[in-house]
Amino acid sequence: MREGKLDDSIFVEGLRLCEEALRSGLPIEAVIFSEELARKEKAARLLDELGEVCDRLASVSEKLLESISYTKTPQGSVLLAGRPTRDEASFSARQRASPLIIVMHGSNNPVNVGAILRTAEAAGSSGVITTSADGEATHSGTYLAYLNGYGSTHTDTLSQSVTIPSGCHASLTYYLHVDSAEA
Repeated sequence: MREGKLDDSIFVEGLRLCEEALRSGLPIEAVIFSEELARKEKAARLLDELGEVCDRLASVSEKLLESISYTKTPQGSVLLAGRPTRDEASFSARQRASPLIIVMHGSNNPVNVGAILRTAEAAGSSGVITTSADGEATHSGTYLAYLNGYGSTHTDTLSQSVTIPSGCHASLTYYLHVDSAEA
């Protein structure tokens, strides 16, 4: 499950990401949490909210949670949620009537870019557009995309439709550049 091999569900770990899954409106299928986490006030409130939308909650020992957890140090909670739809129609339906689009021009410091992206996400932006004058140059062409983990495990999706006429052969290539604060 946690390796992403099930098409219809996602594995979410950690209190903050579980809260984000709940707020996003994803269908919550099951929640497993440690007995220790349940004693904390903020976590107890979130577990109550999760209990309102999911009837499959289980309290387990830290040791059992460790065997389920994907991280070396379990974060006290995991949940299974329905995988978000990724087609264009679903994406368009989720957009606000007046989208908030952030345009970055001339940003030459990756730390600033990270701060802008985290702020944009917190403000509920629909997207971020960068201009060719930004600090990270594209490998070729004129467009690039900033994806980020908001300081924790996070999945972003980037896609581009390509039509290859019948009878033609094509080789598609992409370039990936990762900046990370990890050692």
